[in-house]
Amino acid sequence: MNHYLLADARDGEATSLKYGANAMELLINHLLKSGASRSTLQAKVFGGSRMSGRFGDIGPKNAEFALRYLRAEDFPVRAQDLGGTDARRINFHPVTGKVRIIHVSGAMDAAIVAPPPPPPPPRSAKPDAVTLF
Repeated sequence: MNHYLLADARDGEATSLKYGANAMELLINHLLKSGASRSTLQAKVFGGSRMSGRFGDIGPKNAEFALRYLRAEDFPVRAQDLGGTDARRINFHPVTGKVRIIHVSGAMDAAIVAPPPPPPPPRSAKPDAVTLF
């Protein structure tokens, strides 16, 4: 399973796992070294949401990259759930290949945009009270 931040690396950063191309190469090479047969590898692709206007088109670009990469490497895409504005929770079961997707509507935007709650009002100390902390 891969979860990368950006599709393409900038100059000098190609080895970072936050970039799709490197993350995909490392995953595939690890699978092959572990005994997987390239001819039987399949893909399921999820994500690519536009979570917030602050991040531009990162999600859709990542989804486009994943599909383009898999097509170029001749890996069949067996399932996909891409785009939109919802966050996703993915439960993947490698033994069966089954996936459960839970869309989490608006959770990320609310967390990013909402201001922090106001601080609690100060406690008034009673003259006879002892304050321990």
